[in-house]
Amino acid sequence: MGKEFDNEYFKQLTKLLKIEHVMTKGYNSRANGAVERFNKTLMHIMTKKAALPVEWDDQVAFAVYAYNNIAHSTTGESPIFLMSGRDPKGPLDLAGEDAVGMSYVNVDEYKHLMTAELVKAHALAKERALQEQEKYKYLFDQKHKTEHGRYPVLGSRVLVEIPSEKLGARCPKLVNKWKGPCRVIQCSETSATVVPILGKKGEEMVIPFEHLRVIPIEMEDVPIETVKGRAKKRAQKLQNVNAIDSPTNFTYFRDLFCCKCPSPCTWSPREAPSARTTSPTQLQRMMELIKLDPNLKEKDQIRELLLLSQSAIEGLSTVPDERTFSALATCPTLPLFASEINGWEAAYLQCRRDLVRKHLGFSFGSTKTIQVICAPGVTVDNVPVQASKMTMLKDLASVTEDTYSQMLRHDTGIVAVVVPISIKDEDQDAWRAIVNAVPSSAVVYLIPEHMTRFDHSHMAMFTSLFGRVMRDHGELVVVSPDEICTEELNRPLYLVSEIVSATKYWRIVRALLEGHEHQWPQFMVSDEKEDRIATGNRQVSEEAITKPGPSQPSTHRNHEWKKEGFVRGGGSRGHGQSRGGVHKSYHPYPSRHHGKSTTPQKK
Repeated sequence: MGKEFDNEYFKQLTKLLKIEHVMTKGYNSRANGAVERFNKTLMHIMTKKAALPVEWDDQVAFAVYAYNNIAHSTTGESPIFLMSGRDPKGPLDLAGEDAVGMSYVNVDEYKHLMTAELVKAHALAKERALQEQEKYKYLFDQKHKTEHGRYPVLGSRVLVEIPSEKLGARCPKLVNKWKGPCRVIQCSETSATVVPILGKKGEEMVIPFEHLRVIPIEMEDVPIETVKGRAKKRAQKLQNVNAIDSPTNFTYFRDLFCCKCPSPCTWSPREAPSARTTSPTQLQRMMELIKLDPNLKEKDQIRELLLLSQSAIEGLSTVPDERTFSALATCPTLPLFASEINGWEAAYLQCRRDLVRKHLGFSFGSTKTIQVICAPGVTVDNVPVQASKMTMLKDLASVTEDTYSQMLRHDTGIVAVVVPISIKDEDQDAWRAIVNAVPSSAVVYLIPEHMTRFDHSHMAMFTSLFGRVMRDHGELVVVSPDEICTEELNRPLYLVSEIVSATKYWRIVRALLEGHEHQWPQFMVSDEKEDRIATGNRQVSEEAITKPGPSQPSTHRNHEWKKEGFVRGGGSRGHGQSRGGVHKSYHPYPSRHHGKSTTPQKK
């Protein structure tokens, strides 16, 4: 579609008529694949018919007539039959009895018969077209190896292809046609919206994936310029026109009269077994009506129930619940027709997830992986969690770039962001930057680290800063420090963290997430024996801990010191060198133990 349709008045027209206006991308004929394929077929027909190429326009009508009279391999029928319900009759067919045709008693009989035949023809054509689409998609994916392709995601650095760069060049094969670098700010199924990173900030460009190349992480932001460029997205500046603003209803509902089985299945509500129907949407409406008026399930009102549920009712819920899916579960094609009705596919998938969690637990049915990102100030000892990837951020100034690079290296479905105890505004800004650097397709868990020793007077301010961390796009799950732990005598999480080990603390965090129906796939901690050792030493008295006697084993002292927050080889957070070469973390505020040695002195 050309620029003559990209203007203010045409946009107002599409808005008034409620038309979804989709503009094709530049230099990408695949966006109009159906039209381009028809043009190719039309050209082949005219090439065989036209004696002179300049007379091609005289043959267009005959080529289109021939195209419409031939049964297509995709639908199995000719376009004229699917449009008018009858096969065309040419001059050779109009002879003898064929010239008379079929006679009907009245017009109504003809209309009903024609409508029934068209419905059958369209259903068969659609089924065959879907099969052909699946076949062509498989062949296309195999040819272009789409499963192994590397596609850009939100935040990726990419180079943009300029196809017109080679036009007019003396050595077109040696011309660089890539320009960049650009940053991906939005992704769809087939294209990405990019903006320049360096130089003059231009407007947004919507580029297909095949015209983008992901820049490796090792490559720096070096500007690559070209002589020519691509057409940019026109700014939307609509002028005021005389139009009547009317509320738009974006809720659409489609009736489905039977399932996809060879013999249509029949269902009925459990409360009214005599109200049988082959339509899944009618069954859903019947169950909603029975909820609102239980009297409709009586035998003398079954006909009224069927009559009410034959078409959509404004204000009645159109999304089925678990009881409706349970009634439809006898049909093996439930996933197929549920995907064709607006709102049913998401409800069906959610119902299946709930059943998997109910009968199998959180560890089944999940293909998501989890990545742990620790904000600056978090030590490794306070996060003894085993994940597919754990990243320790060091510099507050580069948290966004570091998080971006990790997201590009490791594609994860869940990202756990662990933050230290702090009351500084710059730390809160860093947490917000980390959360927003994660792609919107991933779920972010915001969790405080294992809190062993802290100033209780600062906990209220830390909780306030922690709760004000917001995410612009995507889901954010916050495990607040003051969240109540019911399994630990209804204590807040920060008080529980003071008296339990790091391993026990993270198991409590996982239980809190599961309590809110959020999963942690393949949860494991670094030391599974730590809790058993700590449990076996709870009988040691406080006097024995502070004043160990000569007959008491040294192992008990070491384990109790670890339970109270003393870590071997370092100390509490903010003191000592942590594992993995991580630098010394800055203690956000002074405490009663700050500056004192946490390592017991042997006599």
